[in-house]
Amino acid sequence: MIGFTNQWFLGPDLQQILSLDTKMKLKLLIISLLTTISIAYTQITSCEEPWYYGEGTYYGGVAGGAGGHCGIPIASGDIYHCAMNHEQYAGSNACGSCVRILGPKGEVVLKVADECPECKFGDIDLTTGVYPQIAELKDGRVKIKWQYVPCPLANDITLVFAPGSGPYYFKAQVRDAFYPISKLEYRKSNGTYDSIHRVVYNYFVKPDGIDEDKSKAGPYTFRFTSFTGEVIEASNIIFNTNDLVHTGIQFTKLSCPDCAGEINGTAKIDFCNVCSGGNTGITPNSSCKKDCAGYWNENAYIDGCGKCVAGTTGATPCDNDCNGDPGGLAYLDQCGKCVGGKTGLSKCSKDCNNDWGGTASIDSCDMCAGGNTSRIFQFDKDACGTTSIQDTDEKMGLNSSSNLFQDQITIEVLGDFEYTLYSISGTLIEKGVRKNTLTIGHNAPEGIYLLSIKSQNGILIKKLIKQH
Repeated sequence: MIGFTNQWFLGPDLQQILSLDTKMKLKLLIISLLTTISIAYTQITSCEEPWYYGEGTYYGGVAGGAGGHCGIPIASGDIYHCAMNHEQYAGSNACGSCVRILGPKGEVVLKVADECPECKFGDIDLTTGVYPQIAELKDGRVKIKWQYVPCPLANDITLVFAPGSGPYYFKAQVRDAFYPISKLEYRKSNGTYDSIHRVVYNYFVKPDGIDEDKSKAGPYTFRFTSFTGEVIEASNIIFNTNDLVHTGIQFTKLSCPDCAGEINGTAKIDFCNVCSGGNTGITPNSSCKKDCAGYWNENAYIDGCGKCVAGTTGATPCDNDCNGDPGGLAYLDQCGKCVGGKTGLSKCSKDCNNDWGGTASIDSCDMCAGGNTSRIFQFDKDACGTTSIQDTDEKMGLNSSSNLFQDQITIEVLGDFEYTLYSISGTLIEKGVRKNTLTIGHNAPEGIYLLSIKSQNGILIKKLIKQH
């Protein structure tokens, strides 16, 4: 939105014109008015301030004094101020302006009271106290976007004359303007205006003073120009280095449309980059959401362990363990089996033959047998000389076509005999005394068994395997 303002100034020269005869009055008046209009026909900048993009950081701030480069006093405990990057600080032109900053977690409006010399274009250094409103302190440096906004309206613009200022040296600071000051001028005795140079620490300075009569300081007539282009004038400003000097004037708040086109409306571009609020009927930030870390438009999420991970958190999502449990403690042991965690299983160990998960164990003969040892496991000390099934099959008259069976197996042994059936791990399954015939395995589960047979002809250990 482009607008113009006409400023009319009735200076001493115009007063002199009115004292002339009518014809001469009219001629000179037209010339004077045309000159005045051409000077004061000032363009106002767009209502829609552009967005700037950069990084947000934080520092201690300058609350409790005027220690910022702008020299603006900041009340003790006031965290709502910031330091502008060097390029946009623009030799203190940004001082006193207000900025609306949108960070990953929220937004805040701050006054520019300081300069960040090392910050790049678009960057703003926030105070430590206010930074958590846009991001976590641990983030340190985050992406932001921001734009200039009007500061809260003060009653009037004030001036501070610096100590040492007087007829021979002028130094003053402008405060409490609704919009930042782009130019400060003083009126000379001949009705013309002269600019006062603004230095980098936000004071307007004229080394030889602005008083034409060096016997006294003031009163003054100042002309203020805002960054919007509006020009206002304050007359009879007294000189006082001991206190704030009130001008009694203030810039006019621009009547600007909001993002929905309503003049002085309250709709704003939200974190979803949508015009919402005001009279839009759209709830701010309703078309997007924060992630689990509280950040807008980021991708942190709750993993299977119930923790907020990824995104800006720096946390790694937990994995499923071998039992399929997120973040579980189950793991594959040396035998390749999933154990621990919620499995209820213990990890495998080495047998006496040093085999992980092996079934070899110390038998009744105090020997490591079974498993991968190629030695027959002896359950009875009386069998401690027996080393192979073949040595005793014929001697015992044992008749068994195979050691593999599905349902059951029948073993024939000559005469009376004792038998004991063990699992491969050494657990007793059954035992008893039979004559000539033994049928076993009907109710036994699939697996490997060791059958010990003792008869008058000796002792035999036979390996039986039941399969489906």
